[in-house]
Amino acid sequence: DETYLYNVRAIRRSLEVCHVLDIPRIVIHACTHKSFTEDMFYAYNRMFYSEFMDLAEAYGILVMTENWDNDASHFSTGKQMRAFIDAIDHPLFAACWDTAHGNIAASSRELGQYRNILALGDKLKGLHISDNFGDSHHHSWPFAGIINFDQVMQGLIDVDYDGYFNFEASYTLLHQKNP
Repeated sequence: DETYLYNVRAIRRSLEVCHVLDIPRIVIHACTHKSFTEDMFYAYNRMFYSEFMDLAEAYGILVMTENWDNDASHFSTGKQMRAFIDAIDHPLFAACWDTAHGNIAASSRELGQYRNILALGDKLKGLHISDNFGDSHHHSWPFAGIINFDQVMQGLIDVDYDGYFNFEASYTLLHQKNP
């Protein structure tokens, strides 16, 4: 529909800007909806990501998908992400692990940061690092919440991670719920 096309054009423009600014990687969230079954999620997001891969190829930009913060998304654990990335099977399609999202979604929190990172393995090419208390997006710096960053670091070591660290700690000093 019109909203979908508007968003696709905006994301395609973002890829063009990445090219102009020589930015080699971009995170584009998968689309989720509470009515999606797992099969619907796969079908819709195959179509969605195919909208961008021509530009990714033309410009040599790595497109990363990011874990969601709720279990209903079918996309909150490293294993779920890895299965989808493997199904897409494109050399310019990989994962960005968000530590905060991995602590909010119950299934990924139960597995722990380490096991989720191991599941992503060599497909892990980006990180969004922030801390929280498992209840909402506090976007605090590491060790200001309850995330086990020893697990994060050990997982990164064990998968030979060589990507970027993006700190999403924008609310650290501003968010009234942060201690």
